[in-house]
Amino acid sequence: GGKTLLHLLPGHRHDRESAVSVDPSPEKGTTGKKHERRESVIRFHEVHVRLYRTEVSINPAVSKGPAISLCWEYEAAPPVNVDEYEASQPRRKKLKELKLTPQERAAMLEASGVSKREMKAAIKATNIARRKRVETLETLRQSALHERIEHVKHKLKRKLKMKKSDEEAEADLWKNAEAYFLTNC
Repeated sequence: GGKTLLHLLPGHRHDRESAVSVDPSPEKGTTGKKHERRESVIRFHEVHVRLYRTEVSINPAVSKGPAISLCWEYEAAPPVNVDEYEASQPRRKKLKELKLTPQERAAMLEASGVSKREMKAAIKATNIARRKRVETLETLRQSALHERIEHVKHKLKRKLKMKKSDEEAEADLWKNAEAYFLTNC
């Protein structure tokens, strides 16, 4: 009965929710004073399995092939006793075993009904998003450099106590500071 519900359908993933009961009981040896301690016993009774469809997505962290994500909608299977569920599970995968190859992701998406055209469009959008992310990081780096240059300029002006009549000296200092940071940072 319950074991067949635990197998994944093609193009589906699952997660677990557990129904929990907590039984608070006073700790042995407590005096009942101001800071009374209590122990909690947590018992897991059942596991609720949800089956999620997969869909193609846009994720700049994916370097090759289509990105994959779970849909919001799910199918709920009947609750299963936690001990039965754990007994039916294969060994847990190691972290490196969880990474899907581009071919595995494409196969999962095809099994979910995603067309090759949709995958191509998502890959293109992912590449654009990745390029924009790189541009943003470059802009942030340049902004930080510009802020440092302005900070040095402000310090130099304060140190030299420049007056408005010294505009030429200020321009020279600005050029020197900018040249220094562009070559050394």
